[in-house]
Amino acid sequence: MTVMAAVGLQTIGGTPAKADGPPAPVKGSETAAALEAKKTGKPVEATLLRTETSTTWVNPDGNAKLEITALPQRVRRADGTWSGIDLTLKQRADGSLAPAASPADVVFSGGGAAPLVSFTDRSRSRSLRLGWKASLPKPTVNGPTATYAAVLPDVDLKITATMFGYSEVLVVKTPEAAKNPALAKIQFTTQTTGVTLRTDSHNGVDAVDTVGRRVFHANTPTMWDSNKEAAGSQSAQPRNSMPSGSEQSQVEKPPVEMPTQVGAGTLTITPDQEMLKDPATKYPVYIDPDFTGNRNHWGYIDKAYPSNVCWDNSCKYSNGTPYPPRSGSYGGAGPIRSMFLMDVDPLPKGAFVGEATFTITGSWTSDWSCTATPDVELWQTYTINGNETWNNFTGSDHWLVRQDTQNASLGHTGCGEKKLEFNALAAARRASSGGWNSLALGLKAPSDSEGSDSSWMRFKLDPKLTIFYNQRPDQPSQLKVSGKTCSATTWPLIGKISDREAPEVTAVGTDPDGAKGQQLTSMEFEWGSYDPTTKVMTKIGSPIDPHQYASGRTWSTRIPQDNTRSLADGTYYVKARSYDTWKTDEQGVSYWSNPCFFRVDTTIPDEVVTINPVAGPGESAPVYPDDTWAGAINKPGWFELKAPQVGATNDVAYYKYSIGTDQPTAQVTAGTDADRTARVQITPPTFGPTVLYVKAYDAVGNTDDKKSLFSKTFFVQAPSCGENAYIVCPQISAGFWSLGEGTGAVSQDQSGNNHTLMFGAPAYWTDGRPDLGKAIGFDGLSACGNTNTAVVACPNSNNTTNKVPVIRTDLSFTVTAWVNLRSLPKHNMVVVSQSGNHGPGFSLYYKYISDTEKYWSFLMTKSDVLPSDPKYVSRRSISNSDYPAQQDTWTHLAAVYESSKGTLNLYMNGKSVGETDVVETNGFRASWTAGGSLQVGRNWYNDKYTDYLDGSIQDLHIYPGAFTTTSDGMILADANRNIRLPVPNP
Repeated sequence: MTVMAAVGLQTIGGTPAKADGPPAPVKGSETAAALEAKKTGKPVEATLLRTETSTTWVNPDGNAKLEITALPQRVRRADGTWSGIDLTLKQRADGSLAPAASPADVVFSGGGAAPLVSFTDRSRSRSLRLGWKASLPKPTVNGPTATYAAVLPDVDLKITATMFGYSEVLVVKTPEAAKNPALAKIQFTTQTTGVTLRTDSHNGVDAVDTVGRRVFHANTPTMWDSNKEAAGSQSAQPRNSMPSGSEQSQVEKPPVEMPTQVGAGTLTITPDQEMLKDPATKYPVYIDPDFTGNRNHWGYIDKAYPSNVCWDNSCKYSNGTPYPPRSGSYGGAGPIRSMFLMDVDPLPKGAFVGEATFTITGSWTSDWSCTATPDVELWQTYTINGNETWNNFTGSDHWLVRQDTQNASLGHTGCGEKKLEFNALAAARRASSGGWNSLALGLKAPSDSEGSDSSWMRFKLDPKLTIFYNQRPDQPSQLKVSGKTCSATTWPLIGKISDREAPEVTAVGTDPDGAKGQQLTSMEFEWGSYDPTTKVMTKIGSPIDPHQYASGRTWSTRIPQDNTRSLADGTYYVKARSYDTWKTDEQGVSYWSNPCFFRVDTTIPDEVVTINPVAGPGESAPVYPDDTWAGAINKPGWFELKAPQVGATNDVAYYKYSIGTDQPTAQVTAGTDADRTARVQITPPTFGPTVLYVKAYDAVGNTDDKKSLFSKTFFVQAPSCGENAYIVCPQISAGFWSLGEGTGAVSQDQSGNNHTLMFGAPAYWTDGRPDLGKAIGFDGLSACGNTNTAVVACPNSNNTTNKVPVIRTDLSFTVTAWVNLRSLPKHNMVVVSQSGNHGPGFSLYYKYISDTEKYWSFLMTKSDVLPSDPKYVSRRSISNSDYPAQQDTWTHLAAVYESSKGTLNLYMNGKSVGETDVVETNGFRASWTAGGSLQVGRNWYNDKYTDYLDGSIQDLHIYPGAFTTTSDGMILADANRNIRLPVPNP
C-alpha cells in the first residue's frame, strides 16, 4: 500500500537574465531578498517562501523566478529549519517507527495492537489509520522498510516509507499459504479523523473531507506473481529488435486488479483466487493495495490496457518497482501518454509570466544507433484526478493545447540521458491569469507517429516547472476629480475652481511587488468627452505623471494640462493605468482602471437670497417677527429662504445656513419652484441679537464667496425676573446653589433639578458677602463638594457608578459664582469643574503663572484623554494683567462657552477680561461632553483629584446657554441672586 502526503509542483515566469547557478540562499522574506539582490547584483533566494518542492529567487530588478519540482527536495523540521530527506526508520520513545526526515507524517507500528500505519495530513486535523486484524509481531527494519514476519503462515507484511508516505505489500510465499481462508478477503481496520472513506468507479478508495475534497486516495489494488525477472535493468543486447528487461516487460500482462469494499471501520480487498490457484503462478505472490495522499500527482494511460488506471506509481514492474513516465509505442506496448499535475499555487495570481519551461530527463529511446530522434510533445491537459484511462482521456477536450515539441536519441552508447526543456509559457500564463492552484501538463508522441515503435521514449520522474514572473501593478484606485470620489452610481460635479486652474485628477497606484522595493515609474491618465446618451467616450488626451514613487502613493495631473483655462461645461471621463520598472506593452503595465465620469458646470448663481420669518406648522405667526424681542433661548422658529430668478435660468439647488458664524454648514435642499423656496427651523442657543447666515449653491457647489453671503438679524428675548426683561432669575438655570445654608453637609439645588451638592470634611461654613449671608469654605488641602442623587464619600472617589452631570459641556453654557480666596498660592486652584473619565470638560479656576501673574482662567478640553495623549487639546480664556486675582476679596466670575461660534469668554465683576487665547479656523469645538459629577472646590485631572481651593464660594449658577453682551456689556449677579444682562437695543 502506498500513501503520499500533499506536496507541490510549481512554475515561474519572466524575462530577467538567468544566473549561471543558484546563488547562496539568503534567509528572509521576499523583500529582504530583493534588497540583497539589488545590492549584490545577483539573484537571492527568498527563504521564507521555500517549500519542500518550490524555491523562489528574487532578481536584482525585483522580478522573480519560481522553481517547482515533482519530488520533495527537503523537509522542514519542527523548529522551522530545513534538512535533507532521510527515510531511514527510527524507533520512537513509544516503540513505534517513523522516518528520520520525511515530507509525510507517517508512523508505523512497533508491534502489538497499535495501528499498522498512521498517516496525518499537513493541516494536522485529518488523519487515516489502518490496522491489522491481529496483534503484529515486532518488525525487522532495513532502511525505510519494516517487515512484519508471518502475520499469516508463510505470509509477511512489508511496509516502506516513501517521500509521499508509505507503500505496503503482503508477500505470499507458497501455494499452501495462498490456500489460507484469511486470503479470501483481506481486511484492514480503519480509523479516520476529519475524512470519510468511499470507493470510486475503479475500485479505488477516496478519503474526502467534509466538503467532498480528496485528502487521501487509494488506487485500484493489484497483485502479481514472480514470473518476471527483476525489472528496471537495461540490457545492451537487442532481442528481435527490442531491448530486454524493463522495456520487454512493458508488453507482458500487467498485475491483476482486485475489488475493494469500504465498510464501517473496515477496508476489504478481495484477492484473485484464480491467480492463487493457477499452477502457472510462481511464488512468492505480491498483494499491494495502493494508497496516495500527495498534492503533486502523475499518471499514464496505455492503449494496450485501455481501462487501466495507473496513478501515482500504482502500476509496477514484477519486482514492485513503479513504471516510469513514457510516451509513444514500442514492440506492442502503447501508445502511452504521461500526465503531471503541477501545483502552481505559489505563483501569484494574475502575475505576468515572461518565461516558463518544463524540464524532464529523457532516459531511453527506441533507436539503438543514436541517429533517430523521436519527437515528444508537451501539452496542456485537462486536470487529472486519478480516474484517467485511455478510454476516457485521449480526446481534444482532454489534450487541450500543444505547448512545444522536442526530440532526442537517448539511453545508448554515444547518446546518454538528456534534459529535455519545453516551452510552457502559454500554459503558465493561463494558470496565472486564471488564478489556478494546479496546472496539468502531458507528454505524448505526435499523433501521426504515436503508434510507431520509433516513437518510444522513457523519462525519469524528475519534472520541473520554472517560471519567471513579474506582478503587474494593480489597477489604479481611488480616482478623484477635484477631490471628489468617483463611483459607478454617482458622478462628481465639478464647479469653477479658479480662473486659471483646471480640474485636478488623482489616483492611488499600488504594486504587489512594492514590498520588494519595486517602484512605480509613472501613471497615465486618459481623459476625454463622454456622451451619456450614446455612451461613447472620445479621447482628448492622456497626460502622464512621470514621478517615480513607492507603491501606495498618489499620482495626479490636471486636465487639460494647460493651466490657463478650465474645462468647458459638459460631461467627461478619465481613467488611469500605472507602470513599474518593466515598462512595456505587456508586462509592468497595469490594466486600465474603470472610467470615472464627471460633469463640469462653472457658472456661478447670481440670484439674491431673501430671508424672512414665517409661521411654522401649527403656528399662527412667526416666533421671531422682524425687529421684535421675542421667543426664548432654545425655542425654535421658522424662516423662509428664496432666490428669485435673475437670468435665463435659476440653477440654485440648495442653501447652507448657520447662526452666530458666517461659515454656514447646515444644508437644506431648494424647492423646484421659480424662487427655489426652502424653509429652515432655527433654534437659538443664546439670548440677544442673533444672526442667521445663508448662502445659495448650484448642484455642483458653485457659489460666490464674496457676493453670495446673506444674513438676517433677529432678537431672542432672555428669561425675565424682577423689574425688567433682562434680569435672569435662577429658576431657569440647570443648577443653582446659594451655598448659604450655614449648617449641614449639603446644599440644595434651587433650580428644581435636584442636583444636591454634598461636601466632604473639612469643608466649613463661613461668612459670605454681607448681602448674601453664609458661604461654603474650603481649606485648599482635601475639602470638596460634588453633585449626585445619593450621598457619597468625598473626596475618596469620583463616584463612577452614580455620575450625574449638570450640563452638557459640548453645548453652550454659562457658569457664574462669587469667590473669595484666602491665599494666592503657587499652584492652580479650581472653583468649579465637571469631570469626565480622565479630566474635566471645563474648569473655572485660579491660575498661577508666576509671582506677578496670578489670574482667573476658564478652560475646556477637546476630548476626554489623558494629558500625555497626543490627542489632548485644551483652550482657555485668561484674564489680562489689568484684572489680577485678589486675596480676601469677593469677586464675581462668569465663564461662557458659545458652541455655535466656538468661543470661550471670562467675565470678572461684570467685565469681559479674557477671550479665547487660541483662535481656530472655525472656533473651538468640544467633541465630547463630560459625563461625571460637578466638582466644587477641586478638579478631576489626569485620573486623580487635584487643585483644591483655599477660599469660599457663594451663589453658584450653571445655565444651559451662552450669555452674550456687547463689548461694554456686563454679566453680574445682584443682591437678589439674579444675573443682570445689559438691555439690548434693536
